[in-house]
Amino acid sequence: MKKFHHVYAGSVREAVSLLAEHGTRARVIAGGSDQLRWMKDRLETPEVLVNVSRIPDFERVEWREDGLHLGARTRIARLAADPQVQDRFGVLAQAAAVVASPQIRNVASVAGDLLQRPWCYYFREGFPCLRRGGNVCYSPTGDNRHHAIIGGNRSFIVHDSDLGPALVALGANITLASARGTRTLALEDFYILPAQDVTREYQLEPDELVTEIHVPTRWLGATGSYTKIRQRGSWDHGIVTVAAVGRVRDGALADVSVVLGGIAPKPWRAKEAEDLLRGQPLAESLAADAGAAALANAHPLSRNGYKVAMAQDAIRDTVLALA
Repeated sequence: MKKFHHVYAGSVREAVSLLAEHGTRARVIAGGSDQLRWMKDRLETPEVLVNVSRIPDFERVEWREDGLHLGARTRIARLAADPQVQDRFGVLAQAAAVVASPQIRNVASVAGDLLQRPWCYYFREGFPCLRRGGNVCYSPTGDNRHHAIIGGNRSFIVHDSDLGPALVALGANITLASARGTRTLALEDFYILPAQDVTREYQLEPDELVTEIHVPTRWLGATGSYTKIRQRGSWDHGIVTVAAVGRVRDGALADVSVVLGGIAPKPWRAKEAEDLLRGQPLAESLAADAGAAALANAHPLSRNGYKVAMAQDAIRDTVLALA
């Protein structure tokens, strides 16, 4: 690991000042479960680490009139165990409970899970791929078993966050701070597809810091369900994940939100499935049709076609669980 300076920021103002001063030479760290791995493998060699774990109120689960406010440093284990989160936004608690392993959940942060880098083999192993500024994406002709089947376009990375699909399904917002001020985006719009910019995964500038995640009240009282399919019972990232939240009235889905993970470069909103389900009596045949509709435009690579049927079945089962 290359030598670096490690600085604890005592406030958001101090953190963004350090980021403004050092620019691309700096990285933010809180739990550090992903960032330190990059540094150990010398895939990133920042000169300064800005540690935000001591900033007051950065670890909080706070309920206000407009919904749930999560500090960026909130540990995932705390989110999973919170009784009010379990009761009011069950899909979020379910997703948090299956992130990686218990040891990682005890140190990893909400923002860290949302900002983790792609788990593409070629990207992680330092290949001069398109995502790294090269001229080619190796996945179409290489080992692409775990790569994107939707939204790839030039680069076929997948977004592996568990909290991402659940929070997008809940209509969450993310707040970013810099020395220039603060801005808030819908989390769904925060992520960037390769067709927009192949060198970035999200709209976070080098001098910006995630400060808060806000989950509005729209889905309070609704039912939520989260499905994660992975090779091993713990640690592994999801091959396919599905977050669904909905309101069932008189046996029909009055409203519904369905978001997939592990199949696209960002948490993927299954709008075709939502349109098919909304207002209809909830039945197994309808849930299966919703899965088929969501994957109708999938374009699997040579070795990941299995993800299509897997995602269809996962949507069916997750939607049926809403009843």
